[in-house]
Parts: sequence; C-alpha cells; structure tokens
Amino acid sequence: GEYFIFVDPDDVIKNDTIETLYKGFVSDNYSIVYATQYLCNSQLKILSKATWPAAIPKGESHFTSQIGHVSAPALCKRSCYDRTVGINPSLIVAEDQDLYIKMEEVAPVRFIDRCLYYYRGHDHNMSRDNAHLLLNARCNMLLAEDTYQRRRRLRYLPNISYKDLQHKRLEYYLLKYK
Repeated sequence: GEYFIFVDPDDVIKNDTIETLYKGFVSDNYSIVYATQYLCNSQLKILSKATWPAAIPKGESHFTSQIGHVSAPALCKRSCYDRTVGINPSLIVAEDQDLYIKMEEVAPVRFIDRCLYYYRGHDHNMSRDNAHLLLNARCNMLLAEDTYQRRRRLRYLPNISYKDLQHKRLEYYLLKYK
C-alpha cells in the first residue's frame, strides 16, 4: 500500500489512529507522521502518558535527540521507505527504530501530540524483559554503528559523536561480559 504502520500484537490503537495520522500528511511531504501513546498495564489500564514520543527539537534528529523521538504509532509513507536501504534484517529488536532513522533521512517527520496508541507493559515485553537485555543492547549498538557510518556520508542530518558511539559499544561489551 501507499502507507504502512507497525502495531505490536500485544498493543492496541484507537479507532481513529490511522485516519488521524493520515490527515497529518496533507500539507507537506513527510516520511512519517507519528503521535504519542499511553503506557498501560497488562490489562490495558492506562498508567500514564509516554514521554518518549515527542516532537524532535529543531536542529536534532530522531537519532540524536535526547527529548523527542519517533515511536508508535507511526504511519509511514511507502514511497519514502522505497528510497531507503530498507530495514536491517539482522535486527531482531529495534527494527522500528532502524526504520524511523532511515525514513527521516529521506524526508521530514511530523509529530501529532495526541495519544493514539496503547502500549501494553508486561513481564515478557522484548524491550523490557531481562532475558532479552543483551539482545536489546547488541541490536541498539549495531543500529548506532550503522547509522553513525551512514550519516558520516550523508552529512545533512545530525549525527552522534564518535565518543558517543564508543560509549554505546562500551555499554554493550560491559553488559555482555557481566
């Protein structure tokens, strides 16, 4: 299709999520239109509004920002995805982050400050489960290395420093040998 969206099988979207995000594409050529989410318990009782998904500050990117990030729900434009190198198939987790980073490299992203996604937290979330801690760290390190190298060639989007990249590697190796 012209647009696509990830919805994890244990999460829920509102009835108007796709329509709301789709309307966000009307005025400009965005690669992604995304919103924020509710953090819920395993029974989908709302615990709080997530702070991670937010507008990316001017001069920053999803990859470098400390306060604003693309997250679910994120409606992606297929024509923009086709201009990327595609999602790295070796990433078992963080594949959505890989997608968001690559999509912002071909066109801007837009944030809608509205909760349209219910993120279900439970003991078996791959991003929170202790059994997957090392896998998460490894995938995040590979994602950072790949993005750092690609953005060194692109030069038109903010990049992390080499020192920050080394820190990510160190975190992974410390966790691995712990």
